[in-house]
Amino acid sequence: MKKIILLFLTTLCLAGCRKTDQAEKFYLSAAKAYNAKDFKNALDMLEKSLKCDRYYLKSRLLKGKTLFFEKDYMNAETEFLWLTSKQKANVDFKLWLLRTYIFGEKKEQASELVQNLLKENSSDWRVYYWKAQLSKSSGDFETYFFCLNRADMYLKESSVVYLDLARTWLELGLSDKSALYYAKAQSLNK
Repeated sequence: MKKIILLFLTTLCLAGCRKTDQAEKFYLSAAKAYNAKDFKNALDMLEKSLKCDRYYLKSRLLKGKTLFFEKDYMNAETEFLWLTSKQKANVDFKLWLLRTYIFGEKKEQASELVQNLLKENSSDWRVYYWKAQLSKSSGDFETYFFCLNRADMYLKESSVVYLDLARTWLELGLSDKSALYYAKAQSLNK
């Protein structure tokens, strides 16, 4: 009996792996189409990916982004809400949801979400940037400038981190990695 159960579980696991592998293949095709701004083809590939594995997070995220750029904010919102329900701590998912609220003109939901994000991530420049955009759209220029200045401050702090990483990689003899982080630091200091 134990052998039958073990065989059944192994078969089930392997079937799940194949589904995820298929989902990944469709996702990669969708990502190529997305990068080429062929959003219709990207959405077709993402639908196929999600038929293989409806819980495949990368496909869900790309589908939400694609819908967002297609200005289908309602369906993009659905995807980002689903993603945030699955990974409550993922800031990137929440930021995409925030963008969707802002562009979908759901200012009340956007204001509530940005306040929650500031409580959770008070040093993330992206949250301040989007709060600034939200403030500007409502004519609150005092908050707009405050938030942009705060975002700028945190970006400058990030450049110090990138410089430290560049020096460390250089000390370890990895000049390619060092150059990458040095370039990141330089782009933030412009």
